[in-house]
Amino acid sequence: DGAAGIYLAGISLTGLDTVSYSSVTVQNAMGVEVLGSSNTVSYSSATNSSFPYAAFHVAGSFNTISRVTVKNANSYGFYISNGNFNTVSFSSMTGNLIRAASGNVITESFLSAAQIDGGSYGNTISLSTITGQINFYGASSNTLSGLYVFSANGLAAALDSNSNYNTISQSTMTSVSAGSPAIHLNGASSNTITGSFISNSLGSAAKFDTNASYNTISRSTMTSNASGNAAALIVYAASFNVITQSYISNPPGVGALAVIRISGPAALRMARTTATS
Repeated sequence: DGAAGIYLAGISLTGLDTVSYSSVTVQNAMGVEVLGSSNTVSYSSATNSSFPYAAFHVAGSFNTISRVTVKNANSYGFYISNGNFNTVSFSSMTGNLIRAASGNVITESFLSAAQIDGGSYGNTISLSTITGQINFYGASSNTLSGLYVFSANGLAAALDSNSNYNTISQSTMTSVSAGSPAIHLNGASSNTITGSFISNSLGSAAKFDTNASYNTISRSTMTSNASGNAAALIVYAASFNVITQSYISNPPGVGALAVIRISGPAALRMARTTATS
């Protein structure tokens, strides 16, 4: 598509279609659009560099996508909207978005940032690597499992307002940022983080922020290596959160746990903390 002559999609699948060993490059269109159900895409690539088109768009259900490479430097690379129960595996994708979609699975893949938006529930991302952030915006009952998330200059994971009943398990969330924690819960409730390692060498590892309530961190490690006001765990104006059977450490800091303006009870149970003071 060197002359930008494709205006909708380079490839459009409408149901029971198969694409394999193919490559699509477009400028002002979607690279691959998956509609309908029971389509299969494998061993293929889709590239786009324009806004607002996704390089790979899934708006159908029960489709299987495996071993694809998706790139878009200026918009979403891989985008699921109103698509349910799709499976993506062994793939590499940039700028990923799930919106108003449910029951989708992304596994054993490499993602450059990811976002799960409102109306999305029951989605799973597992056994994958994410470079950049993974953000929840009003998305509930989703699962992150067995992930390695690394952010070089900001949040590794954020659960914002009305992102409730999500689970993060057996995952590593690491950031290198003085201004942002590795994981941030703000106005999010009833989320569970378990069996995970959360680290930020320059700032806070985890922060429960305003109106974050009834969240639980268990059997996890939170570490920081920052002096000054940074703490491995900060609870600020948040209520009824529980940290249990966890290890919290910030050797050079003023404290491993800071509780500021707490608006309701919080519990720190069987958690070991270490700090200089």
